[in-house]
Amino acid sequence: MVGSLVPLLKIMGAEPIVIGPPTLMPARPDILGARCSNTLDDVLPELDVVYMLRIQKERLESAALPSLREYAMLYGINLARMDAMKNEAIIMHPGPINRGVELSTRSIRVSPCAWPSCICCLEVRAMALLLKDAHVIDPQNGIDEVTDVLVRDGLVVAVGTDIELPEKLLVKDCAGKYLIPGMVDVHVHFRDPGQEYKEDLITGMRAAAHGGFTGVVPMANTKPAIDTGAMVEYLLEKAAWEPGRTRIYPLGACTKGFAGKELAEMGDMVAAGAVAFSDDGHGIQDGGMMRQVLDYAKMFGAPVLSHCQMEDIVGAGVVNEGVVSTRLGLTGWPAAGEETQIARDIELARLTGCHVHIQHLTTARAVDMVARAKAEGVPVTCEVTPHHLFLNEDDIKADSYSTNLKM
Repeated sequence: MVGSLVPLLKIMGAEPIVIGPPTLMPARPDILGARCSNTLDDVLPELDVVYMLRIQKERLESAALPSLREYAMLYGINLARMDAMKNEAIIMHPGPINRGVELSTRSIRVSPCAWPSCICCLEVRAMALLLKDAHVIDPQNGIDEVTDVLVRDGLVVAVGTDIELPEKLLVKDCAGKYLIPGMVDVHVHFRDPGQEYKEDLITGMRAAAHGGFTGVVPMANTKPAIDTGAMVEYLLEKAAWEPGRTRIYPLGACTKGFAGKELAEMGDMVAAGAVAFSDDGHGIQDGGMMRQVLDYAKMFGAPVLSHCQMEDIVGAGVVNEGVVSTRLGLTGWPAAGEETQIARDIELARLTGCHVHIQHLTTARAVDMVARAKAEGVPVTCEVTPHHLFLNEDDIKADSYSTNLKM
């Protein structure tokens, strides 16, 4: 396609530049009669039009490209690259396009392309969007009613039933649907880097956006752990390739390699963009080490998320210690293994003044402990998981060891 486009563009008076990896270039690129470059970023600021060619499926699967991710990193158009372009420059592309490869796009339903500079979508992007008859729930602004919401240029500009509407308007009927502010999940596992076969940052961000979560906090217990500023930068730089889906709020490890022995480089991680710290997955067993973590984190105003689990008490437990564990012959996990460390961390929060967030509470007594501490002014908060709200060991049937009930 390049071979036929270049002569045509030259006849029309254009000065084409062909950009791509050498493995996809002709053996004699000079025969194209156009400038050639292997580096998009070097020539992007001088372009008036960026015409993105779709990479064919057989090329994507061939040895010509190491991976889709690397191609997107080197040659994909994202918001950062759009910022480097001329203000009047436009982006063109044939359809269909490989989403997340040639173009890293926002999630949008009103158009096949979400790029404000894309020539095929300018008309759609210029139009406002009216979400009509939605049941809007916004606790911050005290709204809980069926009403209309006007969106323009990606921003909510009006809420109500008597909105002054622009001439160009797309209307989406939201009758029978709820409209809420974006949710934030403060405890997710994207397993990136190191275990991308389970999940990675991009698939996790897409799943979060699909579920209505506009912000997520990925845990740092990856392989390798997120325990340096460089690792935090890795997360943020990778997340930048999926703009507009959901925001990543990086979490750093409290201790080097999650070993619970030495402080991680918290200052370096905060400078790189970390918002909090946690050794989630293990819990810091040594009380003295935990105090050092809290003292140091407080210096940066960063909360510490605590995985409360006394490993010498819970041992190899797999289910709450009680009647069900005895009946099924499963090793019990006593509630004291969690509550003991929660009590310790509450007192350390009281001592140091550092905000401690207790992760995934599982017992009623633990909730009471946190509630009492909060009432006393201790900087402590907590979270609970859906499965700990709706399930317990009584849901395990005597004749079934269903792994669907094991988290």
